[in-house]
Amino acid sequence: VNPSILVGSLDPELNDLNINVFPNPSNGSFNVVLVLRENSELNLSVFAVNGQLVWSGSKLNLSSGSHQVPVPLENIESGMYTLEVAVRERDKENALISRQKISVLR
Repeated sequence: VNPSILVGSLDPELNDLNINVFPNPSNGSFNVVLVLRENSELNLSVFAVNGQLVWSGSKLNLSSGSHQVPVPLENIESGMYTLEVAVRERDKENALISRQKISVLR
């Protein structure tokens, strides 16, 4: 277990993270919309139901405020996947990880 990664957080400030994914279900093209309170590092990953990593985005350094980040999954099969959104504020050691189910329908 990596001690620098938390699923959820006891820190109430980190729990203020607001993440939305749309459209869901989709034909493979999703958008992640989030509001960051501070400058943060963002990592997006998509996993199949068996836990296999099927897509990973580049690490993004984002400023505070609202952002819409595309997740292009046009080349994967129809099915259920888990989108993992990891946000680490620049002055924090721990990342907040949000996992959401997404559906690709062809």
